[in-house]
Amino acid sequence: MRNRKIVIYHASGAHTLEIPSDKFEDVHQRINECIKGKKKSFISKNADGSTTIFPSEMLKNSVITIDLFQDSAENNTKI
Repeated sequence: MRNRKIVIYHASGAHTLEIPSDKFEDVHQRINECIKGKKKSFISKNADGSTTIFPSEMLKNSVITIDLFQDSAENNTKI
């Protein structure tokens, strides 16, 4: 399975989101809405169950990169 990695670089640090390919467009659209001021924040639930809130002002003052990477399970060699 292919995933996308979104990294948000801000003065508070680098925040990494690993997004499955099938949910990427939805997440991308929600982040864009925050940057454009249509929403006040972007909420992300992490794999460990914790929730991270990214206020729109923070996203507007951040550098956001999107990387394509392969799931580590596919890189394992079976013997």
